[in-house]
Amino acid sequence: MRPAWLAARARNALRRPLRIGGVSVAVFLTALVTLVLIPRQANRAARGLAPRPEEYPDTALLIRRAVLAQAGVTAADSALSRTRTRALRIAAADTLPPALAARRDSLAAGIAELSRVASHAELSPLPASFRAVATAHALRGEPRVRVLADSLDDIIRAREAFGTTSGGVDPIFVALTARMNAIGRSLLNVAEAKRATLREQISALGGSLPSAPTVAAETLRAHRKLDSLLAVDSAAAMALGKARTYTVLLDQRAERARELANVSAPPIALLAAALVLGAAVGFAVTFGIEVAEPRVADRSEAERLTGARALAVLAPARPNPERMRRSTDRVLSPLIDATSAEYRLLYLDLINQREPAEVPIVTIAGDESEVVATVASNIAVAAVYDSRNTLLVDAEYAAAPATYIVGARIAPGVADVLGGLVAWADAIVTVVVGRDGRLDVIPAGSAQIPASAPPPGAGHSLRDDLARLARRYDLMIVVAPEAVSQIGPASVLPGAAVVLCARIAYTTLEKLTASVASLKDSGMRLVGVVLWDSDSAPITPRRQSR
Repeated sequence: MRPAWLAARARNALRRPLRIGGVSVAVFLTALVTLVLIPRQANRAARGLAPRPEEYPDTALLIRRAVLAQAGVTAADSALSRTRTRALRIAAADTLPPALAARRDSLAAGIAELSRVASHAELSPLPASFRAVATAHALRGEPRVRVLADSLDDIIRAREAFGTTSGGVDPIFVALTARMNAIGRSLLNVAEAKRATLREQISALGGSLPSAPTVAAETLRAHRKLDSLLAVDSAAAMALGKARTYTVLLDQRAERARELANVSAPPIALLAAALVLGAAVGFAVTFGIEVAEPRVADRSEAERLTGARALAVLAPARPNPERMRRSTDRVLSPLIDATSAEYRLLYLDLINQREPAEVPIVTIAGDESEVVATVASNIAVAAVYDSRNTLLVDAEYAAAPATYIVGARIAPGVADVLGGLVAWADAIVTVVVGRDGRLDVIPAGSAQIPASAPPPGAGHSLRDDLARLARRYDLMIVVAPEAVSQIGPASVLPGAAVVLCARIAYTTLEKLTASVASLKDSGMRLVGVVLWDSDSAPITPRRQSR
């Protein structure tokens, strides 16, 4: 049922073209102005965001410094390697007993291994280089090395796990890297201490070793030079990295400025977008109002709410040029369609639904008096054209719509009868409908006489008198007031059969349900529902026949 209910709401929303058009025009103008102003704001923002040429750093000089520093580090490393080779030649020149020579060679191998891994770790401070220092053969059995190696492994694992999940430069990642470098430096210090110990042991053997004063001094100078060049190279690389990072940020600003500058679209595209947005919002607003206060959409919905049959779906009569040739037709109200097959079928349906012993009275009620009066007048005219003796009672004495439609005099009428001035029979007036049709009408009554309630005990008498008067006719049509409760058993209007009128897309479901509940509470019998399918209510003529 929900898709059908939403479809009904959408149909009712589409019947509000003025509302949709008004909202759409407002949204269209707003969107058009916004779409025109946004590119201007974007252009101003782009001009403020775009970097100036002088903001870009000169990376050529930084690259040259980094290249020179790297070349110096390479040269220093080569000099250190030559010094170590010379030291090894000197160490091989001396002579010792075999046992001491083996001991000296073992110590020399340990020194060479420590020098190699330490140099590699200093040149490339990476986790693999630090692990090579920790796993050096000469450092086995060192308690401090074991502790530092375990800590290094833990930090490397944490760093690698953080790197796989984060994938970017983060303060935690940087802290882990700094801690790893500190542990690696500690390992290098331990290796250097161990290397010094091994040199002392070789010196104690008394052989000619690479650790002789001359070779040691030369090696120390090579190490210092290499350390200095490494510091210069690190500083140059850091400056170049900062410059490149700042250049990337400037490029991102330039890209964002280009995106903002390209926000504008062709005028035809802006116009089309504003039109589409306006139409969509206009329909959405109208649909939302319809959903918030739903109205009757079609015959099936009216039958489902009221539990009664929809007798007819009526529309305003179309002007017929052929009808205007006779004076009797020209005098007839334009709201009366004497040739309508719908009203004739509705009249026949009401006649067939009446019980044989029931008084021939049908009450027409609804929330719009003009619609009720138009339907009642046309049913009465259809009965007259079927040669039925018909009485039309206009109980809507406040507006008198049926009285004006059939062209009857205003007074005396229902208001005068309720005021105790005249009887029902004295208020009847006959009007001509068509060529020779005669319709008896009890008008609404004089507007100068207040339509007050009848005296106590007089209500049932007036009701019985009108019921007796209805027996003279084949059909009596009563135009009920808008308050449906006024046609219950306590009313002076007789008749238990009620036809409820509603206007498609205008009568709310809440009001229709309340009217049906009021009818059931007052003991009336709902014969059916008549739907008026028009976007405007009938306009009753304010005139009287002579």
